[in-house]
Amino acid sequence: MINKLDGKIAFDSFSLTPNITLQAFKSLLKSNQIVSQEENEMAINIYLLPQKCGDKYFSIRLYFSQKNKVLTHLLISLQKDASIPSWTSWSEKDQFEVKKANDSWLSEEIGDIPPYKFSWGEITSVYNQREGSSYIAIKYY
Repeated sequence: MINKLDGKIAFDSFSLTPNITLQAFKSLLKSNQIVSQEENEMAINIYLLPQKCGDKYFSIRLYFSQKNKVLTHLLISLQKDASIPSWTSWSEKDQFEVKKANDSWLSEEIGDIPPYKFSWGEITSVYNQREGSSYIAIKYY
């Protein structure tokens, strides 16, 4: 899924590359894949329906620079199924389990010991207590 040499990330229905433009990204999507899109003076934030990669599902949030409309970073997280995460079923315990699953998946996928730093960017696994979520952050340089 993650190519360590060039930073390409492949899901079953589309692939992301470092610095892909917003227009190019949207041209890859099937209809109705965007759950929400928010903009501020710095970034365009796109939240997608869970995407499949092999036998796994991932929630995905992408951030494009408002200035030049290129992908700067994304947050992905393993999910149990294709349903959209909800606050009604949220628990801190579950988020710690997601963090463990994300760490395990990264170890299998990347095969190195963190920190994961490459010529094209870096990858970290995070539990963000303030946001109440666990995710894998992929930042492109």
